[in-house]
Amino acid sequence: MEELAPSHRILLGPGPSMTDPRVLRAMALPLLGQFDPEFTAIMTDIMVLSRLVFETDNVHTFPVSGTGRAGLEAAIASFVEPGERVVVAECGRFGLLCGDIAERHGAEVKRVRTEWGRSRTRMQFASRSVLRRPRCWSRCTARRRPACFNRSSRSRSSRARTGRC
Repeated sequence: MEELAPSHRILLGPGPSMTDPRVLRAMALPLLGQFDPEFTAIMTDIMVLSRLVFETDNVHTFPVSGTGRAGLEAAIASFVEPGERVVVAECGRFGLLCGDIAERHGAEVKRVRTEWGRSRTRMQFASRSVLRRPRCWSRCTARRRPACFNRSSRSRSSRARTGRC
């Protein structure tokens, strides 16, 4: 059997997308175990840089290696405890997933449903959630990047209160 060697292609669709040659070279390097000192040093650098990007001093800021759904699961599991109220804007697949994941974590979920592909503004959404005093609320942006908002956050800037999931 021949070695797998697909020819180079230009991918112009929504995904999978083109991979930078530097990434391909990095992927060809020997693997490091998760407890290897070199891996730990790399992860520490990534955590420091992530804190800069998200404008936070939280030492527990770390990347989640996985799909978008894995990121949603990690974010919701960090925010939600059984019995807490969560308001979710459901206007597409990620909104539906946020609600389902929060329910699995025992949350009392209020779904604010909108036609798929259409979104409410942040103020329209916030005005619907004020009466319930939720622990957090979630909406998905047009770029399909969910954002989880934690009302009990004590950070200095509104950007730091927004966690990209």
